[in-house]
Amino acid sequence: LKPPGAGAPLLKPPGAGALLPKPPGVDLPKPDAAVPSVSASLPPPPDMPAKPGPPVPKATLARAKAGRASPLGVVAPATVASASRSLNAIFAGTQDDPASKRRKAYSAPTVQQILADEFTDVAAAWADPATVLFDASMVVNLFDALKRGAFDTRKVQVLEFSGYLEAYLWPHIGIEMTDEHVLSIMVMVNEKFRANVSPWAHLPTDGFDTFFERVLDLKDTALSFPERSLFVCFLINCFQSLEFEHVRACCLRLTSLQAWFHLNAGSRIKLVQSSPKLRDAWKRIAKRYAVTKTKMQAHEKNFMPTLIDGFIEGLEAMGMRQVMDCDEVLYVERFVEFLIDLVNQLPTRRYFRPLLTDKHVVVRCRASAVAGKPEARLFNQLLDMLSFYEWFEIDETKGESLSFHQVTQRHYETWEHFQRVCFKHHKETLNHVAVGNVANLDTREALEDLFAPLELEILQDVCAKVCF
Repeated sequence: LKPPGAGAPLLKPPGAGALLPKPPGVDLPKPDAAVPSVSASLPPPPDMPAKPGPPVPKATLARAKAGRASPLGVVAPATVASASRSLNAIFAGTQDDPASKRRKAYSAPTVQQILADEFTDVAAAWADPATVLFDASMVVNLFDALKRGAFDTRKVQVLEFSGYLEAYLWPHIGIEMTDEHVLSIMVMVNEKFRANVSPWAHLPTDGFDTFFERVLDLKDTALSFPERSLFVCFLINCFQSLEFEHVRACCLRLTSLQAWFHLNAGSRIKLVQSSPKLRDAWKRIAKRYAVTKTKMQAHEKNFMPTLIDGFIEGLEAMGMRQVMDCDEVLYVERFVEFLIDLVNQLPTRRYFRPLLTDKHVVVRCRASAVAGKPEARLFNQLLDMLSFYEWFEIDETKGESLSFHQVTQRHYETWEHFQRVCFKHHKETLNHVAVGNVANLDTREALEDLFAPLELEILQDVCAKVCF
C-alpha cells in the first residue's frame, strides 16, 4: 500500500460547510430525472425545466377569483367529509400496477392538469386557514395514495402547489403525530428541494426539533425501500442545509463525539490522546452519555452507527437475490450519496470519518455480492468517490491539507504499529514481519502471501489491534 501523494488545497465555497474537491476520473451516468439529486458533490437532474411554465390564462384567473382560492386549483373551503369523498375516488383509480413503479421523466403539470387532478379537490380541506379542521386519517389516506402511485412527481406537485405542507402538515406537528404524517412532510420537503427551493427559510422554526426527533424514530420502523430512499433523501437535504441554525443544531448532534462509543477501543484511545482539547471533551461526553436519559440522547449516541450497521446487513440480504429491484438499487445509491455528503463537509467530517473508517464501509460494500451485479454500476462509482473523500489528505482538526511528508509519516506510523503488534502478541508466527523491511511488505501481493497461511483467530486478533 503506497502512501498517497501530497494533499490538494481545500475549496471553500460560501456556506456552513467547506466541501472537499471533486475526485478526478469518476464518470457518473446521469441520474434518473424522476429522482432528485440533492448532493452538492453529484450532478443535478438533467431534465429540469430551464424556463417557467406557461402563463395562467385569463379565464382561469377569473374562475379563481369567483370560486377558487388561487389559480393553482385550490378550491373554496369545504368540509373534511367532502375531502374524504374525493379520497375514495383517488383510491378507486389507484392500482398496484408494476408499471407505475417505473421511473418517469420529469414533466411539470399544466394548469389544466392541476385543476383536473383529484388532489385538487382534496385541497379544499386546508384552502382557508381560518376553517382548517385537521384529520389525521386523511393524512394517512393521502400518503397511502402517494405510495401506491410510486410517489408520482405530478401528484406531489399538485399537493405542493396547494400549500399542503405549509397550511396542513407543518402547523399540526407534534410528538404524537403518525408515521404517515412525518413521511408526508418528508415527501413535501424533498419536493421543494427538487424544485431548488429551500423550505427552511419559510417554515416556522418552532417544533423542528420535535419533528426531527420523530424522523429519527423512523429508523426503527419497517419501511419499504421507496420509503427508505425517501428517508435517506430527507437526511441528505437536512445535512445540505447547515446554514440554517435550527437545522444545524439538530443535524450536527448526530455526527459528534457521542458516536465514538461505537468505535474500536484502540482506535478511540488513539484519537482521544491526539489532542488535549479532544481528551477533555471526551471525558465530558463519556460521563454524560454513559447512560442515556432521553430519547434524543440515545439517537445522538446510536443513530449513525446503527444506521450504517443496518445498511450493511441489508446489503448482504440483497446480494443473495438473483435480481435487485430498482427501488433497492436506488436505496443503496442514495445511502452511499448520504455518506459522501457527511465525509466531504468539514463540520460533519471531523467526528464522522473515524466511525466510517472503523466500520470499514467501503471495503464491506465492495466485498458484497451487490457490487458484482450489473445494475450496481453507479453504486460502485459512488463507492470510489466515497473512498476518495474518506482518505483525502486533510487534517480534520485544523481543516488544512497535509503535505507529502505528513502523509508519508502517517503511513509509516501505521506500519510501525503493525510491526509492534506482531512482535508483542504474535512473535512466534509473525516475527519475520516485526523485524522485516517495510519496503518488502508494502504491496497488496506481499500482504496476501503474509496473511493467507494464518489461522482465523490470529488474523482476527491482528485486525482488531491494527485495522483502524
